[in-house]
Amino acid sequence: MQRNASIAVVNADLRTMDVRGTRAEAVLIEDGIITEVGRSDAIRALAEARRVEVLDAGGCSVLPGFIDAHTHMELASYSLSHWPQAHTPPFESLEQVAEAIREFLEERPGDDFVLVRSSFGMHAKVEERRLFSRTELDAIAPDRPIGVASGLHVISLNTPAMDLLGVFDLPDSEERVIHRDAHGVPSGVVTEIIDRLPPLPKDLLREALDAQIPLLATRFGVTTIGSIAWNDYDHEVFGSLIDEGMPIRLKSYPHVNRVISAEEAIAARVDSRRSTPWSGLGGLKVFVDGQHGDGIDAVFDDLKWSQQDLDDFVRRATESGSQVLMHAVSTSAIRMALTAIERCGAGPGNPLRHRIEHGADYIEAQDIERAAQAGALLVVTPQFILSSEGESAGPGALLSSILSAGICLVGGTDTTGTVPEGASPLYNIACAMNRSGSSASEALTFEEAARLFTSNAAYAMFEEGTRGKILTGMLGDLAVLDRRLDDLSDPREFFDVAVRATVCAGRVVHGEDAAPTRKG
Repeated sequence: MQRNASIAVVNADLRTMDVRGTRAEAVLIEDGIITEVGRSDAIRALAEARRVEVLDAGGCSVLPGFIDAHTHMELASYSLSHWPQAHTPPFESLEQVAEAIREFLEERPGDDFVLVRSSFGMHAKVEERRLFSRTELDAIAPDRPIGVASGLHVISLNTPAMDLLGVFDLPDSEERVIHRDAHGVPSGVVTEIIDRLPPLPKDLLREALDAQIPLLATRFGVTTIGSIAWNDYDHEVFGSLIDEGMPIRLKSYPHVNRVISAEEAIAARVDSRRSTPWSGLGGLKVFVDGQHGDGIDAVFDDLKWSQQDLDDFVRRATESGSQVLMHAVSTSAIRMALTAIERCGAGPGNPLRHRIEHGADYIEAQDIERAAQAGALLVVTPQFILSSEGESAGPGALLSSILSAGICLVGGTDTTGTVPEGASPLYNIACAMNRSGSSASEALTFEEAARLFTSNAAYAMFEEGTRGKILTGMLGDLAVLDRRLDDLSDPREFFDVAVRATVCAGRVVHGEDAAPTRKG
């Protein structure tokens, strides 16, 4: 189908996000590509001559379409469409959550697995100051397998769910905690069980993506996402929707050991350097560690690889041309990931741009220079600064220090369904700008924070030549904001900024109020 369009955006505070921080008043997009950037009068004249529609931004700020470099969009979409939402707040007690589960099960009877989505540190945010036990969930659903997720790394399960996932047969290990009662019987609370959760039904996943992408991405100005696949067919399903016209660009990262084995991942020879205008594979995702503790109070390493095995995997991925995204939320795991990058044999500067997911959230100050020398890309999820209250080990997020060391700092919302408001890059940008107390010096300026979700994210995806800046020759993707950012004097005001219109490939795909005003 023909999806590229032409449009001129004028009377704007255009933030190009180039290295000089250049601003302009207007941009012309023709057949989905930016052809001119400059003054409003000149762009208006070109639009009139070429009979291109004009969108008047009313003096508001315009940025490149946002790039969310780390999401789990398939899981988040499915969660919102097909599972109960019981976040804390607004829920204040386990009893309130229990009632919501009962109502859901009554409205949607069946025997399929149900994962109730709640917040990070749920145990610290409810009146009971704990998580559900297996027996409590059995009383709610004696026959249907259900779980209640406090984040995704710690889940309370009822007995049918524990049977379905084989938890009773799992041994205790350093990488997974099976909480037990005073008699040694599993209580129902388990960490690091997500690899064993059942796949999402293909037809329902497609339905969920179709319904939720406008809400989780397009309305927030997001035009490109890097999504961590949950099922082995996620890219197929998502890609088919994009082929049919869904206005989003996608790079998929198969989750090694859930979606694909390590050997299959290497054999796939994902070419991470290849630009993909609409959808394609971007690299490989691995967990170096998981929760970094028991999911409640205790903090300890829960490493999933030996250093030798991780080194070997990253080296072989490098040889096959595949970028590796390494989840690491503890100092030990971050250092393991850095060692693997240093030993991968790619040469100086980390040319395959191996990334440490959450590395910027949790890296220690003494490791920042080492990360800079290794050329590691550090990914940050700024909403963690606010949403991780109640977690046993919250983020330090030394963001200004990381940028000062010359490291490429990359933004990802880590959208899974745990933090609904966290799907917005603008919300994450505001989180990065608003720091207090001993962390006040780590606050970023708007320009620095916006780069996390524009030019830096494009670089992390090997797409710096196609998107992330408003320059001639780039893809015609824009986020038109609802105000002029120069009018804001307090960083807290940035939490109120919203997207007025989203433009993807020259077409207005969100924002009726910002529809083109006339033909040129």
